[in-house]
Amino acid sequence: MSKRPDIDGLRAVAVVPVVLHHAGFTAVPRGFVGVEIFFVISGFLNTRILTRENRDGQFSLLSFYERRARRILPALFMVLVACLAVGWFLLLPSQYDALARSTAATLLFVSNAWFWDTAGDYFGRGVELAPLLHTWSLAVEEQYYLGFPILLLVMAKQSRHFCVGLIALISLISLRLSIRATTAAPIANFYLTPMRVWGLGLGALLAIGAFPALRRPLAAEVIGLIGLAMILGSIVLISDNTPFPGMMAVPPCAGAAFLIWAGMNNTTSVGRLLASRPIVWIGLISYSLYLWHWPVLVAARVQNGSADLPALTAMICVFLPVLLATASLYLIERPFRIPASKGGFSRASIFTGAGTSATLILGLAVILVVKEGVPSRVPAELAAKMNKFKGSHCLMDVCRRWEDGKEPCKIGASNQADAEPRVVVLGGFPCRVFVARHRFLAER
Repeated sequence: MSKRPDIDGLRAVAVVPVVLHHAGFTAVPRGFVGVEIFFVISGFLNTRILTRENRDGQFSLLSFYERRARRILPALFMVLVACLAVGWFLLLPSQYDALARSTAATLLFVSNAWFWDTAGDYFGRGVELAPLLHTWSLAVEEQYYLGFPILLLVMAKQSRHFCVGLIALISLISLRLSIRATTAAPIANFYLTPMRVWGLGLGALLAIGAFPALRRPLAAEVIGLIGLAMILGSIVLISDNTPFPGMMAVPPCAGAAFLIWAGMNNTTSVGRLLASRPIVWIGLISYSLYLWHWPVLVAARVQNGSADLPALTAMICVFLPVLLATASLYLIERPFRIPASKGGFSRASIFTGAGTSATLILGLAVILVVKEGVPSRVPAELAAKMNKFKGSHCLMDVCRRWEDGKEPCKIGASNQADAEPRVVVLGGFPCRVFVARHRFLAER
């Protein structure tokens, strides 16, 4: 039960590919698999703590959720406030309204369902301007932890074999759902908790001793190397056409589990590498780095006027979140993690502060939704052009009535008998207009 610096290092292995992938660096084409690693780590660490408390007769749901509040909420609240503040100056009313709605969904830990319903394909175009899109994974974890601690408490008096069997069964059902959903419901498969539980469950199985201890150092060394190879291979080798998550999420999850397993009774070469101070430091800021990196990228895209950022801008968008995450760790996160017994905030203060902060942010989000993104923020000229098209949805109703064999949906010049169209728009959302920092570009 001792501290595992190699797991902090594994967090770095998870977060760095995510950040680089989102920033557009092609060297990590499938960096998003880092989120799968986070699920395994979270399932392992939290189950390990809960199992120990169950064993010692100290289990308390209040204590568990207090720890979650100390760990998750301070940095999250800061990011939400920052997004709303910056969005006031950068986003159009419709975008700002969407940000406010997603803020409410994030506070209620249902943003995965929100983005599944509103944003569509996580890998598709059109989601680059959703500042809180990345909070879907946080919602998955918190939904999981609404029920899992209670399950462990109910199973406290059962044998270890029973606990292993039940968690393994739940995880296998979840994995089976995910595999089937890769073709039947790919977007739901990515966002929704039932298809994601198995990654957390794999970490839980490690924590309750489902895998035999690796007594031989050579066996641990081989398992650790295989685990690292599976993670790196997943980042590099998964192609654009590979259904994900489903079966293709198994290698990164299994790789993370192998690395944790290898270090449970041995110190391996991979474990020593992960436990090196620079890698551990990145792991320590990984949560805040994950929270900050995506809103920074969205702000840069709005400012730049394109979803594809220049290399220098992308590099800045990688290093700036590192600075923000470092400040967050020392100024926000660590003070709230100090227990009351060591001079920190009491449990009552944590719950009261969290409830008050969440209520204030939620109230602000509701006001912004009621105000429809506060159109008065927008310059008069842009507001007039927006009002001209408001309610028309760019002739979307006409486009929907387009049937095979008939003329395609035409907008603008094609309405004139003597004008030939010069632009063809392809895609699922042909009327999506990308507007950058109050610049409205239109020929007609």
